[in-house]
Amino acid sequence: MLRYWQKFTLVAVLTLFLAACAAPAQAPAPTDLPPAEEEIQEEMPSEDEIVIGEEEEEKAPEIDAAAIYTARCARCHGADRSGGRYPTLLPTSLTQDPSVYEAIITNGSGGMPSFGNRLSADEISALVEFILSDPQ
Repeated sequence: MLRYWQKFTLVAVLTLFLAACAAPAQAPAPTDLPPAEEEIQEEMPSEDEIVIGEEEEEKAPEIDAAAIYTARCARCHGADRSGGRYPTLLPTSLTQDPSVYEAIITNGSGGMPSFGNRLSADEISALVEFILSDPQ
């Protein structure tokens, strides 16, 4: 009879244990945001304060293509772009599409080193615009 009570007690304890483990935990009731998060939300700019479009572009620093040319290109192509050891970079001699010159500056060609890892895409575009413009 003692074995019966031991088995019964063991089954009862296991049943209670499993029932306690299987009971769904109650989720905490939703509350308002803590004060710190409320402050963060209050500091966010309103839709009227967000700058979009032209105003952002005006704040971007202007690229000085002439300075880039002087620093990177003049040594080989001449300070006045009239050539030196390498081709002339004047609009009258540059008859291809601007994308061709962007690719050459980015990837290099022949004796021309690549500048894709030294200049940004915007700087390369500005440099192409510069060499395609009339010298001043």
